[in-house]
Amino acid sequence: MLAAQPPGQGLAELDYEVLLERLKTLVKDKQTLVTLPERTLLLEQMRERGLGDLLDDLAAREVGPHQVGAGLELAWWQSTLEAMISGDDYLAMTDGANLRKIEAVYRLADDAHIASGAARLRGALAESWRASIKKHPAPAEGLKALLKSGGPTLKTLAEQSAVLLPALMPVWAAPPLVLSSVLPDAKTFDAVIVLDAESASLQSALAAVVRARQVIAFGDGRLGGARPFEVNADISPPNASGPEQPGGPLTSAFDALARVLPVKRLTTAYRAVDLELTKYLGAEFYDGT
Repeated sequence: MLAAQPPGQGLAELDYEVLLERLKTLVKDKQTLVTLPERTLLLEQMRERGLGDLLDDLAAREVGPHQVGAGLELAWWQSTLEAMISGDDYLAMTDGANLRKIEAVYRLADDAHIASGAARLRGALAESWRASIKKHPAPAEGLKALLKSGGPTLKTLAEQSAVLLPALMPVWAAPPLVLSSVLPDAKTFDAVIVLDAESASLQSALAAVVRARQVIAFGDGRLGGARPFEVNADISPPNASGPEQPGGPLTSAFDALARVLPVKRLTTAYRAVDLELTKYLGAEFYDGT
């Protein structure tokens, strides 16, 4: 099979010696004949799948093998756009300027929706609380008396008003180390979120992890690991020689949970960090991600 020839170099315009050499080259190309049945079958199958117009266009423009993939992707996206527009007359009449205007309006509406999220959440929680005290009048009176007594604890709240507590306190925030001392053993949650899991040891986070079947741990495996928690009056320098910590290095909650839970990498930094610093950290420590 001959590639496309420049003008003036067709077979009819070639000298005899050049034409003879080119014909010999064609005779030696037996591999093309070997694969001809397979290529013919593939072309028929592609036409049956609706790619006939694309094949004809590629052949008419004599697109090279290295550009076929890009041509197919362009045709796919164009077909997708045409399918979307065909069902909406408004989109069919939309130009670039109108699309940018629609995008700007949508962005403003989306920002407003996000900004109103806190108010909508407070309204939903208030409605849930009103419905709960109406549905459970006896526990509501007990809770009112407990609050008037002056010093309710989490244990007394959970024991006396278990049916109202989720509506009153849907989200709990506490250091994992204190949970065992302030909560009843049977108290569970829908989900537990562990923050800075790379710096928290598995032992310290265990009291929180065992209280829910759904656990979400936020952490950075590239940062420092967990360290033992100590309270003492030792005034010796940190590097002074002394007895080693028993048990060896601690396993962080992040490393332990990453072995058994799916891991999702976040690729956007929402904190106000210098862009050049972010680029450097991404390239040096996060494989460019």
